[in-house]
Amino acid sequence: MYEAQNTISQLDVKREQLEGENQELLLRKEQLQNEIQRLHAELNVEIEKSARTRDQLQQRFVQLEQDKDFIRQRQQSHHHRVIQQHHLLIYFSMKSTIKMFMAYSMFNVLCTSLILFFF
Repeated sequence: MYEAQNTISQLDVKREQLEGENQELLLRKEQLQNEIQRLHAELNVEIEKSARTRDQLQQRFVQLEQDKDFIRQRQQSHHHRVIQQHHLLIYFSMKSTIKMFMAYSMFNVLCTSLILFFF
């Protein structure tokens, strides 16, 4: 009977130990579940933040592409105007030179004619 009481006492001690460990494990499980929920919430916040950042970057990229196209068109238009102005300057310069040459030539012809007329 002593052995049975000793075994019962040992089993009671073991049961109390196991119940204590079980309580500790339940507490740890609850802590881990809370930590998982917190981390999951943080992850969702980061995912939303990343999505917003991605959308903002995508909008910025589109705006930069539009700006680049606008600047390219302005540069091409400016270049075209500069070339047209250059061509006009050349045209008027040539026209002026031709007029001067013709006036000079006519003057020479007139002078030659006068010289021949008077001599």
